[in-house]
Amino acid sequence: MRAIAQGQKVNFRPETAVYLAGNDTQAGKGIAGHNAYGKKAGCW
Repeated sequence: MRAIAQGQKVNFRPETAVYLAGNDTQAGKGIAGHNAYGKKAGCW
């Protein structure tokens, strides 16, 4: 597994998570996947 080059964990407020869940699930899934991958790769 390769580390994310210059990647950072994406953090957002709870209300943003609620908005994404209701209005843009693909973006929410992409952010969650990015964060999970970075954590597994040891980036954060």
